[in-house]
Amino acid sequence: MKKTICYISLLFVLAIAAVSCADQNEFDTSAFRKGAFDRWMEKYHPGIPRLTGQNAGIYMEWLERGPEKSRLREGYWFLLDYTAREQNGDVFYTRSGAVAHQIFGASFDYSVHYVPEQIQYKPDSLMYYYAQGQIRALSLMNEGDSVRLYLPPSQGFWGGFGFTYSTESHFGYSPSASYLSPDRGMIVDMRLNRIIKDIYLYEREEVERYAAEKFGITNPADSVVLGVYAKKTVENPAGEAVKAGSVVDIFYAGRFLDGHVFDTNDTEVGEENHVSASGSSLTVVVGAASVIPAMDAVLLGMRAGERATFVTVSDQAYGMNGSTNETYGYVVIPPYTPLVFDIYVESVENVEEEDS
Repeated sequence: MKKTICYISLLFVLAIAAVSCADQNEFDTSAFRKGAFDRWMEKYHPGIPRLTGQNAGIYMEWLERGPEKSRLREGYWFLLDYTAREQNGDVFYTRSGAVAHQIFGASFDYSVHYVPEQIQYKPDSLMYYYAQGQIRALSLMNEGDSVRLYLPPSQGFWGGFGFTYSTESHFGYSPSASYLSPDRGMIVDMRLNRIIKDIYLYEREEVERYAAEKFGITNPADSVVLGVYAKKTVENPAGEAVKAGSVVDIFYAGRFLDGHVFDTNDTEVGEENHVSASGSSLTVVVGAASVIPAMDAVLLGMRAGERATFVTVSDQAYGMNGSTNETYGYVVIPPYTPLVFDIYVESVENVEEEDS
């Protein structure tokens, strides 16, 4: 009986000791992460200032200061360039084509569009896209500012619990889906390129600027429909005219304003821009919502054998939702993105109405 009591007492003591050790280990791990990062900074990056207050723990170095004229407010949109590295220097995300070239070399994927990320500033929802330290640093930056952040694990994704940084999480592209270890810090170079107070006004101005520079159209009233401007590059007055309900076979190339092709069925364009193309014409029933509204509107002014280029605001294209790859889920066209299309009308079939 005494042996049994002693045995139970021993188990009880061991259990208490195990719980105490577990609590102590958990505390020590957290403290070690924080202390280890601070020691790493002292050794490899001495002199970089450490922020205090609500931003405590973040080390931030100013690389460039823009004019102090614009600061982010909730609801604004912004364009952000950045490259994120693990503490050991390995890049796990970048929006820079030049950086991606260095990483991939000969295997660089030319179909990937490396541009500043366009996203709305809502701090509570940004935690799904950025590290905590990035979000806090954004609140300190003006338009045109560039910074380098050194973020301990506690200022990483989900408060240092690790995170898979992937194309599905962002309105844009990254080299690959990457897992960030909860035990490592981050180094992030960020540039706040542009602050956009009104996304619709910004789009309209970008489209009007493109129409003026590329088409010579300077009067907004000369649009095909509101926010859509077009210019014929090849005319064919003798060709069959496109009407509402016409069955039209077309070749097309969809581009961003900087010229990057995101989709085409023209093999020649595809080969030049490293994009796969079917080589087969697309059959469209005009006015039946089989294509974006802007393309329907432009086709109505064309004839068989003609070519045209048009630029459109997102309201006449993919709007506030953008477009994603149905198979892999990555974003092809971000929300609120103006686009350019080149189209060639190969043939037009009009069904004549019978006399009553």
